[in-house]
Amino acid sequence: MISVIMSVYNEKIEWLSKAVESILNQTYMDFEYIIIIDNPNLDKKSMDYLDLQAEKDARIRIHRNEKNMGLMNSLNIGIELANGEIIARMDADDISLPDRFEKELDFMQKNKFDMVSGNRIDINEEGSEIGRFMHVMDNPQKHLPYTNFIVHPSVMVRTEVMKMLGGYRGFYNSEDYDMWLRILSAGYSIGIIKEYLIYYRIRQTSMSLKNKLETYYIIKYQQSLYKERVKTGKDSYTFENFKKYIDSKDISEAKNRKYCNFRDNMDLTITKLKDKKIGFIGNFCKAFIAFPSAAMDNVSAILHIIKYRLCWALIIYDSILYLISAILIMVIYPSTIEKLPSELVILHIIAGYVCVYAFRLLTKVYEQI
Repeated sequence: MISVIMSVYNEKIEWLSKAVESILNQTYMDFEYIIIIDNPNLDKKSMDYLDLQAEKDARIRIHRNEKNMGLMNSLNIGIELANGEIIARMDADDISLPDRFEKELDFMQKNKFDMVSGNRIDINEEGSEIGRFMHVMDNPQKHLPYTNFIVHPSVMVRTEVMKMLGGYRGFYNSEDYDMWLRILSAGYSIGIIKEYLIYYRIRQTSMSLKNKLETYYIIKYQQSLYKERVKTGKDSYTFENFKKYIDSKDISEAKNRKYCNFRDNMDLTITKLKDKKIGFIGNFCKAFIAFPSAAMDNVSAILHIIKYRLCWALIIYDSILYLISAILIMVIYPSTIEKLPSELVILHIIAGYVCVYAFRLLTKVYEQI
């Protein structure tokens, strides 16, 4: 049996109803639906809707927090209440595709994964599609320590894993990334389904200017904890240590503006790389000037992914094409070539090939980020 865990705080009734119905209408039906109401002042319309659904469907279990406890604590309550062998996450403003559970469970069982995640279709507050994100990394374990590509509300994970790790830990946000890294460092396996399984709602109020820079530092801290566990088998996390780390960082308005400038230019860099436009170089330079440390983190992630994604078939294919091109130039313009030193001709051929292949590989890499 699957235990679906969803926390409700202040989501609009139309979002909430679509989220609930998308779970109740799953093609795989053997689940319990644990809904944590983390708002004692939740509007009457939403409360009445949830109570009515619970009356109609015995799979729904509603737990009301006496006070607002935050997402992390609410999810941990859900984990403790879970009776199923597997936990599936859901957010109260997203929409799961009808066969999400069926596909995730089948993928998990066939490949013997401890945790799986799907890909997402982004929608705005009105429900219109605004983008699609497909991560097709064959070995997510190698890339996860560098960047978080797991779609939290699409996750399905074995209950014993979550309980053994003690649930989510306290951070101001991004507690999910810490969980995935702890699952990874504990030796459990993670798989990504190469299909869209959830509509992920992007809310205008979901992350403030301050939170963007704060989130960057939180992720850096979580990655450092992962490195500690890999090296020593344990980490130095306490909420006090975490708070001390964040308090030591400059999250002033001026620093926030620089980080947002970096983020905007990095997004343009990625877009232009995907479109194979040479202008990505200018945007990357602007991003680097705005926030050098974050830019270098992105470069490190790219270099790491390149290390694991070298495609030798593509190298051979490009080499043959470039060699043919070089021979044709020699045949068509022999007089020009004869005037150049042979070493210079060879150097130009090698440099041209390196530039062509590097650009192709970077374009391919950025499709994964």
